[in-house]
Parts: sequence; C-alpha cells; structure tokens
Amino acid sequence: MTIAICAVICGANGWVGIETYGCAKYEWLKTFLELPNGIPSHDTFARVFRPGVCS
Repeated sequence: MTIAICAVICGANGWVGIETYGCAKYEWLKTFLELPNGIPSHDTFARVFRPGVCS
C-alpha cells in the first residue's frame, strides 16, 4: 500500500505506473520497507486493491 500511495502522489497512473514507480525507486523504498520478493507486479497491485478483497 505504501508503494501505491507514494506512486500516486508522484503522478503514477494505473497499476503498471505504480509498478514502474516501485521499480524505479526500489533502492529508496527498501530503506524503510521489507521487500524480500522485490516490487510486486502490476497484477498483484490490482488484486490487492480489488473491491471485496478485505471482506
């Protein structure tokens, strides 16, 4: 969620844009996030934010 929020604030548009932002900022993001599997794919972001996932 942190990656998505930062990406949108910085102008990312859509799931691919969020993934692209994450990859570009990976070194910075890993200074405060645990990313053992790297940046999630755009499909993962879409799945996590899909309505009804938390219900």
